Amino acid sequence: FVREHWSTGSALLLEGLAASGGGQLAWYALAVVAGLEAVGHLQAAAVVFGPVNIVMNGVLLVAIPPAVRIANRSYSALWRACLGAGAALALVAVLATVGACLVPESVGHAILGASWVGAILIIPTGLAFAASAMTLGAMIGYRAIGVAIQTMWLQIGWLPVNALAAVGGYWLYGTPGAAYGMALATTVFAGILWHQLYRRLHKMNPQTAT
Repeated sequence: FVREHWSTGSALLLEGLAASGGGQLAWYALAVVAGLEAVGHLQAAAVVFGPVNIVMNGVLLVAIPPAVRIANRSYSALWRACLGAGAALALVAVLATVGACLVPESVGHAILGASWVGAILIIPTGLAFAASAMTLGAMIGYRAIGVAIQTMWLQIGWLPVNALAAVGGYWLYGTPGAAYGMALATTVFAGILWHQLYRRLHKMNPQTAT
């Protein structure tokens, strides 16, 4: 079993390390450029979406087996199912964003203290989570067709982009700019994943996504 799945398992491991490493690199770069206070505000905004993150990771785990069965039946159906899963999770992130923006300032400060800054960071952070949800939808498709090497290289190649986007955003518009920079980077990455998934599925079946 280990020999049979070694290449896939090692690719998934490297992909996970690259994904988490990209986020950490962005935080460290911001800490150097903007200071720890800015990083604290951004991480506080991310904490608000902790439950959304748990839901997204849970869906990724439970959605792959049925996605494999769908892929065995129809690649077009797989494409639609992955789009639906990503859109549904993105909607959850949007609703969480709206809910968090409605939290009274006194409640936010009671929970997160001085790190709470309200909608100015909640909105871009929510957009980033919505983009991550669409990324997850594409990842379900990749896993269902047994593709790991391609997504590994995409994650590795994207490793420094979040940091560059965060630092660039900070230089343009301070801490909110950093949040919007990371949201933009996540959105672009989601678009790349979906484009590559479409091309792969279309190559496997020209009737896909039509």
